[in-house]
Amino acid sequence: MRSLPDEFPHRNTPKLKTTLVTSFLVASSFLGIRHLGGLQTLELKAYDHMMQLRPNEKQDDRIVVVEVDADDIKYEHEQKKGNKNLH
Repeated sequence: MRSLPDEFPHRNTPKLKTTLVTSFLVASSFLGIRHLGGLQTLELKAYDHMMQLRPNEKQDDRIVVVEVDADDIKYEHEQKKGNKNLH
């Protein structure tokens, strides 16, 4: 069996169990803080920055604006009442 060189002493290497527990605790803490909203400001600033870096997009001609006023709502209610009488 080969021995480790002197510059890599065995006693200084972290044990697998300690590494896994530490990794789990750090990840859990990070996710807990994120879940509680502790990172929200930072996330929103990063999102805004990424949106500003995007190239300008051309206007989409498929967008349609539909106005619904009180007369339209009244008409729909009358149509529903008329359909109930047919059954």
